[in-house]
Amino acid sequence: MRPRQVSDSDILSTARRCILQHGPSVSTNVIAKEVGLSQAALFKRFGTKDDLVVQALMPIGAPDWVVHVEAGVDDRPVRDQLRDISRRMSVFFDQMIPCLAMLRAAFDARELMKRHPNPPPVRGRIALTRWFEEATTRGLVREVDAGAAAQALMGALHGRAFMKHITALEPAHAPPADQDPYVEHLIDVLWRGLAPAVETP
Repeated sequence: MRPRQVSDSDILSTARRCILQHGPSVSTNVIAKEVGLSQAALFKRFGTKDDLVVQALMPIGAPDWVVHVEAGVDDRPVRDQLRDISRRMSVFFDQMIPCLAMLRAAFDARELMKRHPNPPPVRGRIALTRWFEEATTRGLVREVDAGAAAQALMGALHGRAFMKHITALEPAHAPPADQDPYVEHLIDVLWRGLAPAVETP
């Protein structure tokens, strides 16, 4: 009988679910059983348990929102673009905060960053800073410190996801991240400090 074919993405998805459910100390036997492989086969595919945990919880490629921002400013009204970027970011942070909590429980943060060739928070902040610089140059927002604007937006959305998942202060029936009215309220607040003297459509 041929061995069952399981894709790496399926294994990582299952490992993520197991880790989020049981914590980073979950046995690799549990994960292997869930995906229908032997523990030896799991280690052959992913090396050590630490390697498996990191790959399951920390995306190696750039998140959707970062790729979107790196494409630069487009021709839509800038508030619509900020809303779009924020919703994409909100979805990412909503998915990642539980994973980050598990990673912080299992690894030293500095050592963890060494395992990632291009950490999403760093790449994202650079991309968003450049986006604000371009928007400023084109007169779409007033003269602001682009790095501060980028950090303010990222921090406000990261903080929202943190409060939702870590402190459990958000109601259980809170809307999904891509429909959260918080994004609209946030952009309304930030826009008061970003809008040019004469708004450009």
